Amino acid sequence: MIDRQIVDLTQNTPPWIDWRKVLRMASDAATVVGVSPYAKPADLWQVKHGLKTVAVTKPMIHGSNLEQTARAKVAEILDVELEPQCWQYGAYGASLDAISADGTIKVEIKCPFSETSAIYGHLQAEVPEIVPYVFWQLVHQQYVCPTEKTYLFVYFDDDKFELIDATNFITSEHIEQLLDAWDDFYQNPPLIERDDEVIKNLVMQHRQILAEEER
Repeated sequence: MIDRQIVDLTQNTPPWIDWRKVLRMASDAATVVGVSPYAKPADLWQVKHGLKTVAVTKPMIHGSNLEQTARAKVAEILDVELEPQCWQYGAYGASLDAISADGTIKVEIKCPFSETSAIYGHLQAEVPEIVPYVFWQLVHQQYVCPTEKTYLFVYFDDDKFELIDATNFITSEHIEQLLDAWDDFYQNPPLIERDDEVIKNLVMQHRQILAEEER
């Protein structure tokens, strides 16, 4: 029986990067479900097979630089100690921005580069919403590391932020949909429409292996 476990890794280090390469990660959940505005399943498939690298952008650097400050702020708001942790459950992984010592609360932290960010705007609506590409990340995290409470914290500075309790947004049906999407992603590679021979050959090899396994 596979157990959920904490993985002793420091985020943004080479071992952490290598660990993420081989697992189904929460940050990629929106891509496999097909709702990411930043990457297509074909892009992720290439990354997972070492054919493409993920470019580090200014917004990514901005978010990383602010994360510790944001974590301290949300810990103050929730009146709980929080720390980043890496979790694994079988082939699934989650690099959590913040989780309580007793494992009952986790927080996904977003530090948008711009106040026009959809993540921020949707939480400021009359009926706050979580944008789909963040929502599926939360679903994946809940599968890997179930907690009593799951929060989304969008942070600009100590005077401008939004916090939402996302716990009741996530259902077992969402988790089943996510797992099906991940299985489909690997069982039916999304690159057959590409013309490059290297990619086409890899896809055909992968499908041949699956066919042989089913015999």
